[in-house]
Amino acid sequence: MKHGNVLCQSCSVKCQILPEQEFSASQCLNPKVCIWPGVNVFFEAGVRSLINSISIITSSEGFVFVDFSWRNIHFFMNDEWVEYLASTNMKVILLADVKMAALANYYKQNEKSVTEVLYLSEGLGATLINFRKVFIGLPLFRRSGRALTKKERQVLY
Repeated sequence: MKHGNVLCQSCSVKCQILPEQEFSASQCLNPKVCIWPGVNVFFEAGVRSLINSISIITSSEGFVFVDFSWRNIHFFMNDEWVEYLASTNMKVILLADVKMAALANYYKQNEKSVTEVLYLSEGLGATLINFRKVFIGLPLFRRSGRALTKKERQVLY
């Protein structure tokens, strides 16, 4: 698969959400929480640990947390990944490192499906607070640094 599978991480079954949703995922009562792309097991373990430490998730839409780091830049070299993840009908949250912050800000400004950007450079405490805010539906009201312009993004691609 070009973009890889998107698996729900909210329980031990790990139902497939994309490319085709498994029947068990449609019947699950847990809020759907996915991590994409699934190439960094340490990142996945860390995000799962943060998610498990938060007891309240009020959104019924579900979340796709995107490892938006420079090591994964090959996944983001065109806009197909945004459309792919938007097809889940879940909130797409970018977890950006310092090197990708400007591109993450660009997507936050220009793509309706990208609902929030969390900056991992803010430290564990701030990241945990931001995860809690996202899970209960509070906006974060901040942006770290500037966003790329459309022209700069075209040059990048």
